[in-house]
Amino acid sequence: MTRESELMLYALLGIPAVVVGFVLLTLGPLGWFLAAFLGIAALGITSLRGDDEKSADGPERVNCPHCGSRTAADDACEYCGEPLE
Repeated sequence: MTRESELMLYALLGIPAVVVGFVLLTLGPLGWFLAAFLGIAALGITSLRGDDEKSADGPERVNCPHCGSRTAADDACEYCGEPLE
């Protein structure tokens, strides 16, 4: 998924979610409970989903032993040019 399509997805799902959240907060204690429950459920689903998709798509990355930068696990560091051991 491209960065632009990911931002579009966040906008299409996030704006209605914020509106529903504000409506729930105006309903009093029952709305507060429902808003808190939905927020915690969304955080739980996000944490269960994890970053497995992103790590599988990109190249393996390591820390350079010379400069400490995070770089692709190739022959040399992208930043300082030193060979990776």
